[in-house]
Amino acid sequence: MNDILDTHKITTDAGVYTVKFILDEDQHQPEDEGFVFMMHGYPDYVDISEGDVDPIVEVALYNHGKGSGDAWDWAYRSGAAIVRYLRLKGYCGVTLVDRDYRPVEATSDRNTRVYGVAWAPEDVPAAMAHTYVKHRLQEWAAWAIGDCFYYEIKDPNDVVIDEDGHYTFYGFIDLRNELMETEIKPTIYADAADRINSANRIGAGFVGLI
Repeated sequence: MNDILDTHKITTDAGVYTVKFILDEDQHQPEDEGFVFMMHGYPDYVDISEGDVDPIVEVALYNHGKGSGDAWDWAYRSGAAIVRYLRLKGYCGVTLVDRDYRPVEATSDRNTRVYGVAWAPEDVPAAMAHTYVKHRLQEWAAWAIGDCFYYEIKDPNDVVIDEDGHYTFYGFIDLRNELMETEIKPTIYADAADRINSANRIGAGFVGLI
């Protein structure tokens, strides 16, 4: 059985609901259609390529992975050069990352290891691009250390509701309270209201037959 990270009891007029946050041992990597993220790591790190990666950047990162001694000089660009190239091409939210998927500042030193780069999809407004990329990278960083979870809601009869809740989330500490307020409690209160309304309709029907 998967590890229970946290349990909450939510009391409503229809009874007590139970919420469990459960470790997702499958640890599927984050999915975000259109988000571009490429990384060449050391042997103990997987190579990642998500989205439509620019071929010149792909070559540049690959040569950084090999080391300057094995790279053609024209393809061995600094982090700052990679960022500048992508921005001139019109990409937004361009961010270099370290081996743990965390954002790093770009440097003009070609000997500073460039692990990866990410940028936002075309449909993300330019003003929101960096925030968008920051949040996506936080998901990848959580995935890398196994900080993946889903939640389960059980009604007063101990029956699971909201099967859609079995969706992988990343970053338990950061998301738990947010999910409770934005998704879980609204689902519970809506379910409780439906139960009360149904009970009232049944009761009204019986009264009408007397």
